[in-house]
Amino acid sequence: MRIKSHVPLKNILGDIDHQNTKYQYVAFIDIMGIISTFERSRDTAMIFILRFHSVISQLIARGKIDEMITYNPFNDGCFLTADESKVLLDLIKSVFVEISRIFIDEKDHERKFIIRGGFTRGTILHGKDIPGNVKNFIIDDNYKQRFLLGQPIAQAVQLEQTGGFFCINVSPVIAPEVESVNNWFNWIEESNIDINQFKNCVSEYNTKSNHPHNNKHMQYFNEMISAITS
Repeated sequence: MRIKSHVPLKNILGDIDHQNTKYQYVAFIDIMGIISTFERSRDTAMIFILRFHSVISQLIARGKIDEMITYNPFNDGCFLTADESKVLLDLIKSVFVEISRIFIDEKDHERKFIIRGGFTRGTILHGKDIPGNVKNFIIDDNYKQRFLLGQPIAQAVQLEQTGGFFCINVSPVIAPEVESVNNWFNWIEESNIDINQFKNCVSEYNTKSNHPHNNKHMQYFNEMISAITS
């Protein structure tokens, strides 16, 4: 029997003004260079991934915001969504501050990891909002709870891919409502992180790395820091 690929979009999105969708803020965050890390050491890559997700899950639990945030983890990245920008931006700021402190405190270059992200907003469909009786869309409920669909999801990934070390690229459409500098979310200014120490650690990391795009990543990082501190 052939698989039937037709899915009635109206039944999934909702009959009236796509009522099953939500207009939300979206962040995509991931670890940079995880493929090369896996090639060097599987165990090191796994440690990076587990530490990354441990930080996020602990911050969500500590802030008691699990009812306000959806957290969709996968491998070396995650999507975060929320109805309100502040709760999501506060979480993102905390994630970047904590990962930066881990980065600064770690003395072994091979055990350092860097993250970056993208932030936008738009109409999203969550798997949990898809009716259970939609024809030809039979999916395990546990997986369905993590299902995300929408242009902002792709846009958040695209924004992340054009950023530098520890940068969060903000969609120009929403930059005016976010504490940003040149479309970079200003997560560091009130973080109590020693900026000079941070810059030196990132610069040293860049010098010891051999990724073909590292110079561009370092350039964006320096531009972000310069814009924030000027």
